[in-house]
Amino acid sequence: TKPALYYHFGSKEELFKEAVRTCFLSNEPLVEQARAAADDIRGQLVAFADALFERVTRNPVRMKLVLSMQNVADKAQPDVELHAHHQRGIDLVAGLIAEGRDRGELRADLDVHEAALILLGALHTRAWLALKGVSVAPSTPAHIVDLLLTGFQAPPTPDGD
Repeated sequence: TKPALYYHFGSKEELFKEAVRTCFLSNEPLVEQARAAADDIRGQLVAFADALFERVTRNPVRMKLVLSMQNVADKAQPDVELHAHHQRGIDLVAGLIAEGRDRGELRADLDVHEAALILLGALHTRAWLALKGVSVAPSTPAHIVDLLLTGFQAPPTPDGD
């Protein structure tokens, strides 16, 4: 009831901020679960991407709130410290990528924060499209990870050209 909500949160603005905070925090365990799911960086990143997309289908309202605030912020919505929430997620994914780099699975000169931003940008964009009704094949999360790990360049030909 409304009185109970105001007792716990004080205002609609505080309730909204807590809902946003809870939505962002609910995604944090995905990184630790991905770390435990595989021993190699590709497997870990695919596990993370799969879990993110599974959340899109299992709980679209929560994911829509998180992604819409990033992409189409309502001018009337309360000011939420999105940067702090984003930075926490970026740091967690960057940590996972750094572990892969430190194991020698990725380039030694890789900027792990930039890599995390690129991965999250690709995943969030594709997740947003999924929330808008664009179908997602089961292989999409792995495909995104593979494109980022291998790049867009054609493999070298056997004669080196």
